[in-house]
Amino acid sequence: MEEAQRHLNVVEGRMQDMTSQYWQNPALARDFSFNSMRRKLLIDQGMAQKKVMLLRNQLYAEQQRAAGHVKDFEGEELEKEAKFDVWYINMDKNEDRRQCLERQLTEAGVKRFNRFQAVEILGLTKEDRKLLFRAKTAKEAEKAYISEINRLGYGDCIEGGFDFEATSTHGSQKSKEWHIRNAVLANYCGHKRLLKAQEKNDTAADYIVVLEDDVILDRKWFKPVIQDFIANFDKTKNWTMVQLDPFGSKSTEDYVANFHGKPVWKPQFKAPCSQYWGFQAVIFRKSALPEINEYMKKNPAMPIDWLQYKISNTLGFSSGTAHNPESLANADWQVAGQTVEAPKFCRKSVMKSTIAFNQLTEKVDKSTVPEPASEAKFKQTENIVRHGAQTV
Repeated sequence: MEEAQRHLNVVEGRMQDMTSQYWQNPALARDFSFNSMRRKLLIDQGMAQKKVMLLRNQLYAEQQRAAGHVKDFEGEELEKEAKFDVWYINMDKNEDRRQCLERQLTEAGVKRFNRFQAVEILGLTKEDRKLLFRAKTAKEAEKAYISEINRLGYGDCIEGGFDFEATSTHGSQKSKEWHIRNAVLANYCGHKRLLKAQEKNDTAADYIVVLEDDVILDRKWFKPVIQDFIANFDKTKNWTMVQLDPFGSKSTEDYVANFHGKPVWKPQFKAPCSQYWGFQAVIFRKSALPEINEYMKKNPAMPIDWLQYKISNTLGFSSGTAHNPESLANADWQVAGQTVEAPKFCRKSVMKSTIAFNQLTEKVDKSTVPEPASEAKFKQTENIVRHGAQTV
């Protein structure tokens, strides 16, 4: 184990050196020998990581057996042990996304789920926007923006402040800075309001799955995998939240365990080796919501998929059941060697980021609202609930 880890450390150290060289001299991207060496190191790193993770998993399994934590819940026991609520966040105007996700959930065997109205920051006038764009310094612009956000009634979104720099970009998408900032804040606020409401919800289940409305689900495995994780993952890991299928690079240093053939990680903010992008599906432990909500109350608003770095005892689980469209955009829809297909009953517009294409507007422009999906009249079963917490 120690020898395998030393070899991996050497390889990753050389890769870090190459990354530093590239940042200092971008022309190296066109250097054949440099790229050839990088490809060899990537292959070596992949093999070394697999070896280390296999050895760690064997050690972990032995520790679990020694501690008597090997009994798994199954069948009716699993249904009883692993009840969870499902909430998804959705804008009123995004009817195509609602239809797409609700049908996915229904086909996944989730009998009851709940819709939470997403936040859309509206009301900024042309004069308000001029103040933002004409600001001479970042501090002046931030002050003007915070003033407008409070005036428009979104003060609860930024009660702990506002991370001006962090909210100016979003993933690999390029758009106007203020458009991005407006949408990143709205996305953060939607999650903040939902989690606050669920903390006070006396009828909520012990576990709450929160989905963004553009998530692509593996409809066969989504429900059973979540149930299995809740009921059977290491009980000594008193996790607060689990980020499902985060995308981006992972470091072996982040590896926690292997659960039924899928790696579990400890999210860390250590680019470029540790990247946990995407908040498309997250399991929250209800008992952890007071801690999470207190953090969000006292700290600056930020991209919501930074939350896992800020809260204690968070996990990332590469479950292969909840995909972010942005993670698939540059990979030909390949995940772990398998093709991920967007449901045929979903419109293509569902796969476009509402953050990257957001606009600063005084009111909703009805001309931008998508036409209903071709299967818009998909009949909702009576057990689908959009209001009031319901448990799977």
